[in-house]
Amino acid sequence: MRTLMLAGMLAAALRVPAAETPANTWVTLSEEDSGAREWPAFWYDARAKRFIASAGMGAGKPHFDTEAFDPAAGVWTNLYPEGAPYKVERGPTDAPPAGIKDGEPTLKPDANGVVRVQRAYNAYGRDSNVFYQFARSDADGSVYAYLLETTMRFDPATRAWTDLKANRYSQCRGSWLIYGALAYDPVNNEIVALGGTSDEDGGTPGTWTYRIADNQWTKRPQGSAERKALNAQARALYARAAAFINACRNRFYVTETEAEAKQDLPAQAGAL
Repeated sequence: MRTLMLAGMLAAALRVPAAETPANTWVTLSEEDSGAREWPAFWYDARAKRFIASAGMGAGKPHFDTEAFDPAAGVWTNLYPEGAPYKVERGPTDAPPAGIKDGEPTLKPDANGVVRVQRAYNAYGRDSNVFYQFARSDADGSVYAYLLETTMRFDPATRAWTDLKANRYSQCRGSWLIYGALAYDPVNNEIVALGGTSDEDGGTPGTWTYRIADNQWTKRPQGSAERKALNAQARALYARAAAFINACRNRFYVTETEAEAKQDLPAQAGAL
């Protein structure tokens, strides 16, 4: 089941009469028996005045990889790329399946040569859950996503995703980046990547920026000089505390050396 709801404050732009939608009230706009998606990229296209959902895992008879919702008409439509031969406008698509297999690119042509977002139904393997790893650029209206270590761009004009062939900002040694987020920086015309869990030291890639003009991800140093100095002090204090706890254990279990037995542990505790 897929349900789309919107707050009553936007009722004037919808097909639901404003008189029937009190302020601060959720109104059901659409409810379908199929087409559900888990963790898709979902955004509002202000220029076309419609919502778009793309990728994400699903179940049942699949709709197309990308769909658009017209809030004025209250319907979802399959959003095929420019030149695609598919005809089914709404509901389960007549496009062939687009499943993900290990070793295959995130974007690849289907049996009819249409480049597709590969979709799968395995939450614990290689799947098409996007999480929050997508952001819409105010400059060109395009949406940028980072899915399965692939930097992708959705062009609203051609309705198609393309692989930008940019460098990866996360490491994959059997596990893909998940639970991350992208945000658009209008001041620098960049995409900012925040957090997420990936298969690397520290468990996360940190903060990176993608300069659209250069098609390049760059890691950003985090923290001021003052904060880094405090972090160094905290690490040193932690090491002292750990050594003190070990000294207490040695005394409790009577495993100290003669020199260690002469240490004034209460004084050390007070110093810490």
